[in-house]
Amino acid sequence: EEYKIKHLSLNGKGEITIATEIGALIYKNNWETIIYNQKNGLPNNVISCSFTDSKGGLWLGTEGKGLLKFTGNSFVTYTKDHGLSSDLIISALEVSPQLIWYGTYDQGAFLMDKTGTIVKKILPDNTIWSIYKEANKTIWFATATGLKCLSVSGEIKEFDTEDGIPGEKTTCFYSGGQNKFWVGGSEGISYYKNGVFHKIKCPKEVQTVRQIKFYQNQLLVASDGGLFVLIGNKLVKHPLSLDKAIFNILIQDDKIWLGTEEGLFCLRNNKKTLFNLGNEASAGFINFLQTGPNGIYVGTNNGLYSIEEDEQKQTIIQRFGNFQGLTTLESNLNSSLIDSKNNLWFGSANGLIKFSQHTNRVNNSDIPRILFKDLFINYIKCDYAKLDSIKKTNYLQLPYSKNTLSLYFDALFLNDPMSVQLRYKLNGYTDDWSDWQTSKNIVFTKLPFGEYTLEVQAKSDFSNSFSTWKLNIKIETPFYYSFWFIALLVITTIFIVYLLVRSKLQRERLKDKQLMAETQSRLVQLEQQSLNASMNRHFIFNALNSIQYFINVQDKKSANKYLSSFAKLIRKNLDSSNEKNSMVTLEEEMERLALYMSLESLRFSGKFTYIVEYHDIDLEEIKVPAMLLQPFVENSILHGILPQPEIQGIIKISIVEVGEKIVITLTDNGIGIDDSRKSKNEFIGDHISQGMEITAKRIDLISQSVNAAYKLHGPSQIMNKDGSSGGTIVTVELPKHTD
Repeated sequence: EEYKIKHLSLNGKGEITIATEIGALIYKNNWETIIYNQKNGLPNNVISCSFTDSKGGLWLGTEGKGLLKFTGNSFVTYTKDHGLSSDLIISALEVSPQLIWYGTYDQGAFLMDKTGTIVKKILPDNTIWSIYKEANKTIWFATATGLKCLSVSGEIKEFDTEDGIPGEKTTCFYSGGQNKFWVGGSEGISYYKNGVFHKIKCPKEVQTVRQIKFYQNQLLVASDGGLFVLIGNKLVKHPLSLDKAIFNILIQDDKIWLGTEEGLFCLRNNKKTLFNLGNEASAGFINFLQTGPNGIYVGTNNGLYSIEEDEQKQTIIQRFGNFQGLTTLESNLNSSLIDSKNNLWFGSANGLIKFSQHTNRVNNSDIPRILFKDLFINYIKCDYAKLDSIKKTNYLQLPYSKNTLSLYFDALFLNDPMSVQLRYKLNGYTDDWSDWQTSKNIVFTKLPFGEYTLEVQAKSDFSNSFSTWKLNIKIETPFYYSFWFIALLVITTIFIVYLLVRSKLQRERLKDKQLMAETQSRLVQLEQQSLNASMNRHFIFNALNSIQYFINVQDKKSANKYLSSFAKLIRKNLDSSNEKNSMVTLEEEMERLALYMSLESLRFSGKFTYIVEYHDIDLEEIKVPAMLLQPFVENSILHGILPQPEIQGIIKISIVEVGEKIVITLTDNGIGIDDSRKSKNEFIGDHISQGMEITAKRIDLISQSVNAAYKLHGPSQIMNKDGSSGGTIVTVELPKHTD
């Protein structure tokens, strides 16, 4: 024949692979020719190229089916293109080495010979869930609409619930010996014996039965309601039931295998164990269980698995997926059988698949090769040149501010890339390995500064051998951990502490000064009060002398009047002593002064008169020290007016407002300062001088205690135009407002 050759390749064994439009032709050393196409394993006849990898695996490039790793005829897929009635095969039964019945989901059942030719079709409008051959060669079909049987003569007979079958929908069979078999359906189970169906009493929780098996003299029933056992003539819950739907059941020596939508379970020695088939969730959906030559086959939604035990009783798990020749990973529920040549047949989403158990197997000793693919630093992708340098040196150095890393890997494993798992450990950061994971990226967030070694290991799902890859990482020390920065920080800290201590000391000194000022103020007030008391004693002494005078001259009326006025004056003085800082209103001071001058006028028989003048001044709003003017008035009377008996004395007090000040002026028409000093020893002037001295000192102390400006001018002598003395003047300035 003539073929359109697209590509030629030579492998290490000296075999030539020819890519053509009708398949792949392989010429062996003995010139034997083998052609592979859709009939014996390829998903597509049009092959465009081929090559052999380092492990000796043959890879084929197809038109429409992508790149395939060729596994010989380990897996052969049959579809409607090969003459099947349907691609949805859900049941099968080998009736002879030459003939197999197949049940479909949508096209009934058909009989096919070993060449792939359909011999017979029946029940084209029905779903065939299971097929069973009776000893008399009658073929039974469990369908979605009851139970059907095909006699040797070709007659089809139908049975419904009135005939005793377990529900309108029947799903499975199990041989019960001579002329007897069990059938399961949507309403439990029934058994057939001597031409009659007998329904078993089933609780509602059984629901639809999926498979029936016999184990240790007990009938086990797998159903949507769990695992049940036949005791007497009644189904009861198995003590190790999983409380979940069980789709299939398989007996292997002393083990009971149960397939569910949540994993594969093994019951052994009254214990149940979940059997791990990898990290993919789809591997947990068990579609069929089938006994193999050395173990069991498990059909899942993630490919085909084989479970065996080696001579050391170690469990060996192999997975067969796309890279081993499967065109689809999803199988159909309870759709498998082992033929007389130990080939596994099962239905899938893409047609009927034949698995030749004696052909090539996956070598679980192979380990994945780790490839460093990409790097992100602080979420920014590393440029190619830098990444290439890191790959060559296996060394990565980064500043402390770039310490968030995302590393991406690939694992080259041609046997089954999807089964590769990674784990990692960052030496210097943690001593523990991470869990095995299918994710190929590793993230470290905010790594502390220091030196680390990243170790990454890769393995396939069911291999204990792994490869290792390492990367040395250095995160530089931040500047704030350097010697110069620490020294600067220490110096700055000492300086700040110094400033704080200095500030505290200054505050303490200020506080001490304030305390001293308060103490001094208090002392001033006490001294001022003491002077007031001294001045009061001086006035009282003079007043008592006057009273004594009236008594001595037998002037009782004047003595009584004087004594009454004196008592009133004493009361006002006592009241003023309770005022704060001995401060009284100017009105009170003038009343007390007028009372004093009236006493003195009475005492000296009207020798003088007095005048008080003020205009538009609110005397109640002005505070003055108590007895401020009394010593000056007393001095005017005793030393100015009394020494000149021939002249009527006049004392004038004038109060005026000048800006923010109150000016009080006291004048008299006495003999004046000069003549008074000459004649002072003739009077009781020693007391007068003490009163003037006390008053001057009082004004100074009051200014300090109330922090206000009080000023005293005089006493000064008034001169007439002719040069003679015109009297004496005293001026006192005080603030208009005091706190």
